[in-house]
Parts: sequence; structure tokens; C-alpha cells
Amino acid sequence: MSGPGDRAPGAASGAPAVAVWCVSPDDLDVRPDDPRLDEEERARAARLRRDADRHAFLAAHLLLRLALTAAEPAVGAAEWRFRREPGGRPELATPGTGLRFNLTHTPGLVACVVARGRDCGIDAEWAGRRLDPELLARGGLAPEERAGIAALPAQRRAFAALRYWTLREAVLKATGDGLSVPAGRLAFALDGAGPRLLERPGAPWRPGEWALVQRTRGEHVVSLAVRVQDPAAPARGTSAGTLRLAWHDTPPGTGSAVRGNEWAIIPV
Repeated sequence: MSGPGDRAPGAASGAPAVAVWCVSPDDLDVRPDDPRLDEEERARAARLRRDADRHAFLAAHLLLRLALTAAEPAVGAAEWRFRREPGGRPELATPGTGLRFNLTHTPGLVACVVARGRDCGIDAEWAGRRLDPELLARGGLAPEERAGIAALPAQRRAFAALRYWTLREAVLKATGDGLSVPAGRLAFALDGAGPRLLERPGAPWRPGEWALVQRTRGEHVVSLAVRVQDPAAPARGTSAGTLRLAWHDTPPGTGSAVRGNEWAIIPV
């Protein structure tokens, strides 16, 4: 059974359909032998060489467990069980909740998304990471994206490349397709309307199926993808409603407010 320290208070019947938690690893009090993590999580963390990487891994997995419990308070953080799909995507083995999730960590940031009954993916990158935007673009971005980056001033290209890259990662993590997808098969536009998935004839990702949200948090860019329409359903020309999204800047159970409250921004 759960102990009171395992629970993340604040979940209620009116909880948002999609919740994102995006915090610093240092915001979480986690130890290498933390009993809220399972044996596999602790072992995987122990195999990492750098202290910062081990701490980020542990923090991300604890954050996910707390976020799941915030969505389903009847299950304590230590009680969640996981399995891996054939493609490697982690899923819940704990039955009966209908929850889907994804997590990410990068230097200085850990994040996760929890959604009820919907595919979801999240990816984050540190803008201070040293990279060659042209090399990154050639390795994984579509021609339109590469053209958009090339048109920018040199000092903005690396950040733009990360914006495109994290969107791509978020969608592929949500579907479990991985990085084997050719670059040109998945492409995005960045404009005043926010990030958009571009139409690709024959591609399995239709723009109307996915809601995309992208934010910056300090020196990090965070991208979220949520499936809002069944791929087997006919394409719709108009929205049939909205999903509520909560974006949290502090860990579950800290009692602080949701940033911007809860937004009805995801069209369905």
C-alpha cells in the first residue's frame, strides 16, 4: 500500500487531460537508493559515469512517478510498474489507469508529460549545448527546416535547429517510431501561429492528429506532442472541442500554482 510520503496531492476529478511537469533536477530530493524507484531504474542510473547524469536520470524518473500519482492518487509513487514495447517505448504495466506518459532530461532540466488515453511525447534540450546547426540539420531535419535555419542570422541558427529537433523527437517518442524515420518524412513550420506539423503525402503523421506546444524555460527549449485524433478516423476540417493542459514549473506535491493556470488550448 501507499504511504503518505508517496502521494502527490492536488489531483481531483477536474484534473487536466494533459499535464506537463518541467523542473530543475535539484528541485527533487532523490537519492541513488531512493525506495520510490525500482531496482531497474536505480541500476540504470548507477551505470552512468557522470554524477550530474546519474542525478538527472534519477530525478526524471522520480518526477514521472510523482506526476503519475498526481493523476491517479490511488497509486503511490513506488507502486508504478513499467514495461517496454517492442520498439523500446516505455509503457505502464500498472493496469486500469488509462494513463500514457513520456519523459526527458537534459543538463539542468527534467520534464515529463502524463495524458489520459492519448499518445504523448516530450523532448527538451539545453540551448547552451555546443553543436553545429548545419550538421544537426543535415542529420535529421527536412529541407524546409534547413532552409528556414539558413535564412536566420548565424547567432540564431543553433537555437532554431533545437526547436525543430525537439519537435521531431517529441512526435517520434509519442509514436514509438524512433530516429529511423527519414528526415524528409516529418517536417514542421515555426511561425506566429506556433509550431505546426506539415503535410507529407503518404506519411503516417497527419497535421490534424497532433497538437504541438513549444516553450522556453530559461536556457532550455521544451517541445510537447499530444495525439488529439485517432489516426484511423476521417480527417476533420474543424475542431470538435479542447483538452485542458496544465504546465507545472515545480514538482508534484509542492503546493505551488500551475503556471498560467489550466489552459483550454488543445483542439480536439
